[in-house]
Amino acid sequence: MMKYINVLAHRSYVRRVMSKLPVANTPIPEQRQHLEKITRNATIPSTVSVSDITLQPSGHPAIDAEWITPAGSNKKRVLLYFHGGGFIVGSKESHRPMVAHIAKSAHIQALSINYRLAPEHTYPAAHQDCFNAYQWLLDNAYEPQQIVLGGDSAGAFFVLQTLLEIKQRGMDQPQAAFLLSPLADALYFNGESYVSKRKRDPWLKADQLPHLVNLYLGESSGMPKSLSPINVDLLGLPPILIHVGEDEILLSDSLRLHQQLKNHGVNSELTVWPKMWHVFHCMGGGLPQARQAISQVGDFIKTHSLHI
Repeated sequence: MMKYINVLAHRSYVRRVMSKLPVANTPIPEQRQHLEKITRNATIPSTVSVSDITLQPSGHPAIDAEWITPAGSNKKRVLLYFHGGGFIVGSKESHRPMVAHIAKSAHIQALSINYRLAPEHTYPAAHQDCFNAYQWLLDNAYEPQQIVLGGDSAGAFFVLQTLLEIKQRGMDQPQAAFLLSPLADALYFNGESYVSKRKRDPWLKADQLPHLVNLYLGESSGMPKSLSPINVDLLGLPPILIHVGEDEILLSDSLRLHQQLKNHGVNSELTVWPKMWHVFHCMGGGLPQARQAISQVGDFIKTHSLHI
């Protein structure tokens, strides 16, 4: 009973937070400030240190980033993390606590970046930043097998886009990747859960998601099919772990992505978390399911890094 009450309390909190972020009415700068405010007091483990760094990819814009380093972590491995935020909000600061807990669980150092946000920067700016961060690691003596990619929501979408870009260029894939509540289709938005979960999801609104994506895609024409990973060839991608909440509108994206990965011979693991919502992992400090999910992500990373 107490566990159920705890879930209800956290769900209620998410609804209150998101009620202050009506995408259609609140100016984007205010949305960004609100997200930073509600995440400002979240703590990171005392054994994790944070240091700023500016990535300087050759021939491309600089990328603001930070190293998140748990005590005793393996410096030969790195988690490259892309935060979520519907393409328009979010930062390395807002997602620092969650990434720190994941890094600690996996005994791995994390490089968390600030990619350029819409609508100031439209497609393919964020795509380029994410790929260039991966390239920066390669240029700084990391091998692909030492790198794990991870992201949540829109950040998970950019993980998929980075993997597809790596594939298109004929480069070696990273060792593994994990996706938390991923957006896996930025073209059609026709998953069954957009309808069936619209009253259950306290975080995302089905009618607002296309608007958010359009803010990023802008006026671009001739969008590539890769913007809908559930509908493209995924052969050759690395092992992937997918987490999704049972009650979120993006459930169908995860289910279809997992099946598409399996159809193309990719080692894909999917966990659907009962009664959970979009990126519930961010509540790791007080929600048992979030702690369990972060532990599972850590185990996945360690399993695919045993020989490094």
